[in-house]
Amino acid sequence: DNKPVLGILVFFHGCNHGGGADFFLLPEDRIVAYSALKRGLAVLSPTSVDRSSGCWNGVHDIRHFSKNIKGDVITEWKQHVGIIDEDDDVPVMGMGASSGGAI
Repeated sequence: DNKPVLGILVFFHGCNHGGGADFFLLPEDRIVAYSALKRGLAVLSPTSVDRSSGCWNGVHDIRHFSKNIKGDVITEWKQHVGIIDEDDDVPVMGMGASSGGAI
């Protein structure tokens, strides 16, 4: 039973962690994802560029995501997972843990 997507939650992981499949390793991250999905939100969890620390770089990543998150990143991801949003009006919200909270 496919339900319409009511919004998109972009979750920025904390240091020493990653997005994608890594997002579901920590119980608290699984709770966030499950709660969002239960409420009709799709969940996107990108991975920071700095993989040695796993942290987000406040200056570089904020510039990158502020320019690209609502544009290319979200648009390509919606196409990849099959979210139909012809009017580009699905709300996008973000949250983060640790260094991801700075984004």
